[in-house]
Amino acid sequence: MAIFRKSVFAVLAAALALVVAEATYAQIDMGTTNAFGSGTMGATTGGSSALGSSAFGSSAFGSSAFGSSNLGSNFNTETFSSGGRIQTRPTASAITGATAAGRGTASGSPAGPVPTLFLRDPKEISAILAATDLTPVTPADPAVVKDIVSALAGSDAAKKNDAERRLTELGRSAVVPLAHLVQQEQVPEAERSAAVQALVRIGPAAVPMLVSMAREPAPDVRLAAVRSLATIGNRVGLKAMTDALEDRESSVRQAAAEGLATMKQPLSGVALAKVLTKDLSVDVRVAAAEALGKVESRAAVEPLVTGLFDSQPRVRQASARALASLAGLLASGERGEVGRGKVVEALAMALSDKDLSVRVTAADGLAVLRDDRAVERLAMLLEDPQARPAAVRALRRIGGAVTRTHLEKVAAEAKDADVRRAAQEAIPAAPNP
Repeated sequence: MAIFRKSVFAVLAAALALVVAEATYAQIDMGTTNAFGSGTMGATTGGSSALGSSAFGSSAFGSSAFGSSNLGSNFNTETFSSGGRIQTRPTASAITGATAAGRGTASGSPAGPVPTLFLRDPKEISAILAATDLTPVTPADPAVVKDIVSALAGSDAAKKNDAERRLTELGRSAVVPLAHLVQQEQVPEAERSAAVQALVRIGPAAVPMLVSMAREPAPDVRLAAVRSLATIGNRVGLKAMTDALEDRESSVRQAAAEGLATMKQPLSGVALAKVLTKDLSVDVRVAAAEALGKVESRAAVEPLVTGLFDSQPRVRQASARALASLAGLLASGERGEVGRGKVVEALAMALSDKDLSVRVTAADGLAVLRDDRAVERLAMLLEDPQARPAAVRALRRIGGAVTRTHLEKVAAEAKDADVRRAAQEAIPAAPNP
């Protein structure tokens, strides 16, 4: 029962943090009738008063989740059966309608563009509802769950298939017994691993327990929980993942950064930036740099540029590779152009890095960006025998009149014959008349 209460409090905190973070990220005016109601998270969706009459609804997220009929009484809902229980969920049209009305005023008139909230995707909202379903459920018999886990950890294919079927039938009722198995050191490692995989198989319904497990004293339990949350990918677990970036164990911090890379949530950018610039572990900083290249946020540019000056070449290389991956994000608009200029300048400077892998990665990144402001520095890299092939590739990819003019000059004037040949090789074809 104690572990259930811990998971309830954990998911309440996580869901509230998610709502606040999403609202802040979307710059929502919480005073208007938006997706959360007429006042401070008022009547339309979140409940009948500030945060509902009792935390997002009539009784801790409402009688189902986030309101009296999943996300409040203004939603059209449908019933469905799950695990022998009749539940409700919003229809796709209700979700679409609620999102479209997201920034309406009290009179229903539009008050600006629709904010980017987690109500836009029916699949995602269904997953979030599953992860915030706190309806009490009687835990399954621990002996039955132990038998299922033993079969999953074994080598008999028929028994594994049967165990998977039984696990599906148990659903959320298996979560607490599975968590106990993971937490018991005396349980064989193969079975503990199978229990973790079983929690992942249960999916969003296991997220509250995994959020709680991510704060357990045992490092291996925290590590398993963080990896499982990343695999499930539910945003209710995002707060626990970013918290894990400050774990005292570097293995947990690294797993959290790697997991956030797979979740690709821009909201994690600030926490990852702090890790990249301050964490003492090289592996963790590398993971943070790689994650920043995948979260699709312009806010990642500054920390990644800083990462190009890290004392460790692996971090510098990861930062260069991540900056190149932001090319699409920086392709248009005034803000994109400012960020793009910073990236091109930083990668051009990295062409003189003392480590060959960093120089080559920077050249490959400039090839992706295809910006002729880097041509002069890339042409200088032709004098580096080891990095020369990367410079030739980049210059060919950038192409254009500026590149052609500069390389023709190098091909004619360079003292080194190899440099002249490389420049000639890199000259882009003349455009068709």
